[in-house]
Amino acid sequence: MIEPELALAVSPRDWAERLHRFLVDHGGARVRVRVMTADEAVGESYHVFVVDDLASFLTPRLVRQVQASGRKVVGVYDRTDASGGVRRLTELGVDATIAS
Repeated sequence: MIEPELALAVSPRDWAERLHRFLVDHGGARVRVRVMTADEAVGESYHVFVVDDLASFLTPRLVRQVQASGRKVVGVYDRTDASGGVRRLTELGVDATIAS
């Protein structure tokens, strides 16, 4: 079985570091690249892009570009944040959402 490769967006929240450490310790996927810009998200090679709802570069266009290349986009939101992160991610067209 092929281990999925992730592009993990840099986030001000701690979920990204916790996920990275978990994967290093336990496996299941490999963080291929840490992403800070839309160009990196489009230009790198990976299977799944995991991105925070707070990412300033996250747009419907970027989501479509990533998906058009056969990759998935998973959006992470803060369940305790009443700002509507899950709604934003859904409106952007991500493939799945998860609470941090």
